[in-house]
Amino acid sequence: MIQIDSLIRSRRRSIGLRITPDAKLVVRAPLRASQRWIDEVLERKRSWILAQQAAMRERLQEMPKPLPKSYIRDYKKQALQIIASRVRFYAIHIGVSPKVVKVNNAQRRWGSCSHRGSLNFSYRLIFAPLPVLDYVVVHELAHMKHLNHSQAFWAVVATILPDYKKHHRWLKQNGHRLG
Repeated sequence: MIQIDSLIRSRRRSIGLRITPDAKLVVRAPLRASQRWIDEVLERKRSWILAQQAAMRERLQEMPKPLPKSYIRDYKKQALQIIASRVRFYAIHIGVSPKVVKVNNAQRRWGSCSHRGSLNFSYRLIFAPLPVLDYVVVHELAHMKHLNHSQAFWAVVATILPDYKKHHRWLKQNGHRLG
């Protein structure tokens, strides 16, 4: 029998499964879903659940150990210098003017763009290859033109970085190892 680490009931119609980064199983189920129905879904999805949990445990082992806080401060300072210079370079080519560029400790997002033109980046990007860092910078700058992931947005990204998909893929596959 598969262990449920968290069962969340809500006004939904189907049962949803999610494996967290620490390999826990979260089950979302309708308010009146019977335990039998939940168990049937778990049994049908057994191989997927076990494979995803194994993959997450493997990723956990590959993740770097947390850094002392003073190291993070130094990395953030260095990251801001590098990222700000890349932002200046690509902003000219895209035709945008960011108001603020900040670096933070984000663990799940590589970058973000507010509707006011403020750009935020994770300091961990300085551990990525420069073309990957550039991809994140261009991605966020493109959001200054299109605050969505429409075809027009991706066209802006592709105009600047025609091989952006390669860098996106690298980040998905290796991002958990950075910093």
